[in-house]
Amino acid sequence: MVETLEKNKELTYDELIKMPEVIEAFEIIKKLPENFTYHNLKHTNDVMREAVSFAVANNENDVVIKLQAIAAAWHDTGFSVDPKNHEQESVNLFKNSDTYKNLSDDDRAEIVNTILGTRISFMTPTEILEEKIKNEKDLRKRGVFDEELSDLKLKISKEKITEIKEPALVKTGGKYNYVLDADVSNFGRSDFSYIFDRLFEENHFKEVSKKRAENPDASIQVCDVLPAEYIKSLDFVLKLINNHSWKTESAKSKREINVRDSVMWIIATKTELEKKYKIAA
Repeated sequence: MVETLEKNKELTYDELIKMPEVIEAFEIIKKLPENFTYHNLKHTNDVMREAVSFAVANNENDVVIKLQAIAAAWHDTGFSVDPKNHEQESVNLFKNSDTYKNLSDDDRAEIVNTILGTRISFMTPTEILEEKIKNEKDLRKRGVFDEELSDLKLKISKEKITEIKEPALVKTGGKYNYVLDADVSNFGRSDFSYIFDRLFEENHFKEVSKKRAENPDASIQVCDVLPAEYIKSLDFVLKLINNHSWKTESAKSKREINVRDSVMWIIATKTELEKKYKIAA
């Protein structure tokens, strides 16, 4: 199956989305209302496709690939219950599913840990750097990114560390972490700004919808609806990117190179909005 994935990922993906474990999760996601402009079936498909791609690039076997596909399919189902606690609600839905009943204990645990691993943590800079070092050590065992480890150690020894907690995505989520990398794959992709806008629109759906209804003939940019809130969101995601580390070598190889473009877009967009609306930096 791995060879088939390398030669024809589209065909294999079509096979994966027909698995009953995936279909059961998709049926939940499909019922989400229209205000979920980001966390919807399109995002779930995207995460699943990216996770499979990363796993294939690391030459994983078909068992691991299928497991990551199932985890990706279930990781955001909890939005149907409680968006603020969606990771735990996704786990609850998974544990009450037919999918859960038909999996081994090890596979159940891997999927639960994967889902919970997508949760944003709030950590001190010291904790973040320590987690990054752990991740780099793990990657170094497989012969990659050796030079980054010493840089991180130097940073943690020299920086004046505060105890102010910041959003971070540095913790791992089980034996395999392809879904965790896939969930934020957009950090290093050309569609980063588009995805950012869809997430902002989801979080401020009423305000954006009202603005569009008031100006049906105008092309409304979501950044112009609530510019101050948009800037706050830019700041939050910038911290998240800075406090993030890839968990798998395939994701890092494919996506890290373009993260700088996303960061530059954030900085440029923030500067433009501050100037346009006279918002103090």
